[in-house]
Amino acid sequence: MQDRLNVLVTASDASFAYPGATSPALRDVSLDLPGSELVILLGPNGGGKTTLFRGLTGELAPAAGTLKVHAPVSYLPQHDRSRTDFPVSALDVTLMGTLAERPPWRRPGRTERSRAREALSRVGLADRADTSFGELSGGQRRRVLLARTIVQDSPIVLLDEPLAGVDPASAEVIDAALRGLRDDGRLVIVASHDIEQARRADRVVCLNGRVVAAGPPGDALSPSVLQETYAAELTLLPAGDDAVGVIEHHHHH
Repeated sequence: MQDRLNVLVTASDASFAYPGATSPALRDVSLDLPGSELVILLGPNGGGKTTLFRGLTGELAPAAGTLKVHAPVSYLPQHDRSRTDFPVSALDVTLMGTLAERPPWRRPGRTERSRAREALSRVGLADRADTSFGELSGGQRRRVLLARTIVQDSPIVLLDEPLAGVDPASAEVIDAALRGLRDDGRLVIVASHDIEQARRADRVVCLNGRVVAAGPPGDALSPSVLQETYAAELTLLPAGDDAVGVIEHHHHH
């Protein structure tokens, strides 16, 4: 049994629908997610990963069943709308994560600035604090946005495809930072397409319009579950006992 005191997200038969839709975008969600875990949400585009995030942030209430989130949430979407032509430094962008905790007219004090520098060092950018955000590479900008998320100190951290399109060096740093947050006791939930990344998680939740499977990677990533999760997008290549999944993205124009 999970330690009930440490469970940060509880869902029971929850389903989520968008206004005007005839059927739910995501159904059959029953989960107990504790702190100190790195959870990967795995599934195809349109499988329900973003819908579940909208439920967790409170943007979308369950159409049926219950979803209870027992702690504050911070969320890093896949596509951030931060402008890169603004004359702001990496430190300024990170400090934006502290806006909610002080009156808008009060400038960040020494405490906030030192927390922001600490967050930048967790993403390997301590030495770039004063660099203009627009001058950083795409992978470095992604890391600054992660620092902005970290500095919010929320017990639950949601990240939508944080490794998508970043260089291998940044991907490695981001991966390590997420594990660090997990080791701090936070519940880190990452939406991903990457089966290899999922194999290194504490728990995997496979979604395809519903929860197909949830549990440790060894249980949740079986060939039959992956087949059901990715359906037409997946070609399984048998390689000994470990079936290797190759996901083919069909782009519909």
